[in-house]
Amino acid sequence: MDGSESPLVCGRPRLAGDGSGAGGGGGTSDVVTVSPTPLVAGASAMVTYNPQNRPLAGAATVRLHYGYNNWAQVASPDATMTWNAKTQRWTATVPVSATATQFDVVFNNGAGLWDNNGGADWNLSVNSTPVTEAPAAPTGLSATVNSSSTISLSW
Repeated sequence: MDGSESPLVCGRPRLAGDGSGAGGGGGTSDVVTVSPTPLVAGASAMVTYNPQNRPLAGAATVRLHYGYNNWAQVASPDATMTWNAKTQRWTATVPVSATATQFDVVFNNGAGLWDNNGGADWNLSVNSTPVTEAPAAPTGLSATVNSSSTISLSW
């Protein structure tokens, strides 16, 4: 790019970072992590970005450029991330579209420098409903009748 071209094509970065340490587009590496895992449509997602050995290492500002369903929807403006000095990571919490089946993310410094995973972006699966598991049954359960309308349980 010679500086006259836009870094965005169809709402996503066109410039590739160096691709080192990348998660292969699946977001499974330490570069990008999300919570909850798996992501849930209609809920919030906390996105964490590790800039170590990446194009945005040392950046004073990092913004999260994100969208859904292979960039069919793109959020605007980009979310400004917060630096956590203790973990040496950038974080931002953003909404996940209720219609999302995929959460797409890349990062920039707001001045034209992008980390888009070597052109692969980070694309994460989104569940339509939360994954729930029943809690384990308590062991050693006992019940004591206190009155005709009250019992005490212990385990």
